[in-house]
Amino acid sequence: SQVIKKENLKPFPKIISLLKTLKRTGTKTALITSAPHVFTFLYTNGLQHDFNLIITQGVGENCFTKEKPDPEPYLKAIALSGAKPEEIIVI
Repeated sequence: SQVIKKENLKPFPKIISLLKTLKRTGTKTALITSAPHVFTFLYTNGLQHDFNLIITQGVGENCFTKEKPDPEPYLKAIALSGAKPEEIIVI
């Protein structure tokens, strides 16, 4: 949490309203990141419940080992979400 405060890390402008709109419309969302402080960031900014799926770098069911641009993180998200590749939008 010191890193989040020290660096003054904030969500991109308008991301909170976008996430709320997606949730309200029933659109499933996933966060794929290798950021080391992602969960602290999400809790600090009140975003911890705005993603249906969070996939991070590491070892475990919701983790990936190869960083983007390798397709592994995206393929993992597709597999865990049950979505079809043609239903996915990456931002």
